[in-house]
Amino acid sequence: MGKILGERRESSNRRLGDLRKNLKETEKAIDKKACVYAVGSFGRQEAGYHSDLDLFIVSRVGKSLPDGRRPTLLKQLDEVCLKADLIKAARSLEFPEFSGDGRWLTHFTIDEIIGNIGLPRDDVDNTLTSQLLLLLESQCLIGIDAYNHIIDRTIQSYWRDFTNHENDFLPAFICNDILRLWRTFCVNYEANSRGTSAAVDTAKRRIKNYKLRQSRMLTCYSALLYLLRLYGARQTVAEDDFRRLVGLSPTQRLEWVADGLETNSSVYKNILDVINKYEEFLVASNESEKTLIASFSDESYAFDRRVQARAFGEALYRVLKEVGENGAAEKLYRLVVV
Repeated sequence: MGKILGERRESSNRRLGDLRKNLKETEKAIDKKACVYAVGSFGRQEAGYHSDLDLFIVSRVGKSLPDGRRPTLLKQLDEVCLKADLIKAARSLEFPEFSGDGRWLTHFTIDEIIGNIGLPRDDVDNTLTSQLLLLLESQCLIGIDAYNHIIDRTIQSYWRDFTNHENDFLPAFICNDILRLWRTFCVNYEANSRGTSAAVDTAKRRIKNYKLRQSRMLTCYSALLYLLRLYGARQTVAEDDFRRLVGLSPTQRLEWVADGLETNSSVYKNILDVINKYEEFLVASNESEKTLIASFSDESYAFDRRVQARAFGEALYRVLKEVGENGAAEKLYRLVVV
């Protein structure tokens, strides 16, 4: 682990810990009915001083009604109070204001998360993003019992065909959804980057692209890399294996893949290269929005950052290719590629 990553992990966990302390009474009020989890830079345990606090709310559900629906245990007024408490606590600790004026501080039920898996509407309802980020880059803020329950239920939905395939289970379903999440990020970037030709809009598009090609890419492909390495070693992947993946940040997954490798091996050296390049990204992106816009408005600076982002993607590709083309992992790697 690099020095910068170590400092970011310590700082991210400390700041989330401070936020949890301010939300003790709020946690008592929701009482296992729901959870709140952080995604983004705080979920990845790499937040800088200017990082946004991106939160999702997911609630458990009650018994079925006559029409078949299962009502949320977090009632509407409880949700209003919860959101108000989150805003107040974040402001008291001087976190940046929630992005989109709180537009993305959304509430889903566990049935909406799980029930939409694999359905076309999961893109429209944003449940694909909330469900995959829950698995790939989340840190529980409050409601740990509900958080663990929802994660376990979500994983079970992806491993429903595991019975009778315990010794040769290919995690194709989850791999396909991880790839779909990455493609969704890419498509959303294109759809949301149709601003004017004004210098500020151009700079904002460059910043989004810079972050997409590194932090978002690593979230998705670190999970695929983990699964490739595990499948190559065991020729199967169990629910508990994936649950351990969920407990690791994207950069910790890189470290897990490197663990046990010979330090002079090509894979080990390439993983260190990915981590070093990612730390360069963390340093470059650790500025206020105003400063970033000014920097990315400069053609020379923006060009250097594009080169750096391209080099990061190429380094990550080399690791995936080396691990995936290992004979034992090739069956899963082929599904990832084609």
